[in-house]
Amino acid sequence: MNVRLRYEKLGLMQFLSHLEVMKTWEQLFRRENIPMLYSEGFNPKPKMNFALPLAVGIQAVNDYLEIEVEDGFDTDRFLVMEMPPGLRVTGAKPVEGKPLMAVVASADFKITGDLMPFAEGLEREQLLFQKHTKKGERTRDAKPMIIEYQLTSDELWVHLKAGSVSNLKPTDLLIAMLDDPDKVYDYDIVRVDVYDETGRSLWLR
Repeated sequence: MNVRLRYEKLGLMQFLSHLEVMKTWEQLFRRENIPMLYSEGFNPKPKMNFALPLAVGIQAVNDYLEIEVEDGFDTDRFLVMEMPPGLRVTGAKPVEGKPLMAVVASADFKITGDLMPFAEGLEREQLLFQKHTKKGERTRDAKPMIIEYQLTSDELWVHLKAGSVSNLKPTDLLIAMLDDPDKVYDYDIVRVDVYDETGRSLWLR
């Protein structure tokens, strides 16, 4: 049985790498005696997959993972697990279909901090930044990967393309608009939700 979990990752949890987050979940499931299913081979791993890994320093109010467990398991057990501060399961349900990562198409974020550079930056024809790839650095344009945005006096909400086809990290968007890449760390970034190609939240699939 494949179970989708919706969860929060806030506070100090934002400073864990994706690998550390994976290990944290595995430890939690083991401690709670969740009947996980494992991959085959010499080094079996729990059958888990995450929607869209978060970079260090970004929080999430709606994040997703799927885990395979024994048939008939009561999914409400996930809602009452003892969790570390900043990590909380807010939903659990059985699902079928493609893995989460295969259906991700976009995500939206709230960004707070000094928003003065954004009013001008978001109006530019191009928002260029350097992307590190296996073939070296390449110049990318963030502008075509911005689906929608709203800028107020105290917050930038932005809906960005995400997933395997086209993916824009909010930190790369900030780098494209700021004169100093190190200023990215002066901003608080929270991922609000993740969506499929139809614009539905992954929780509604």
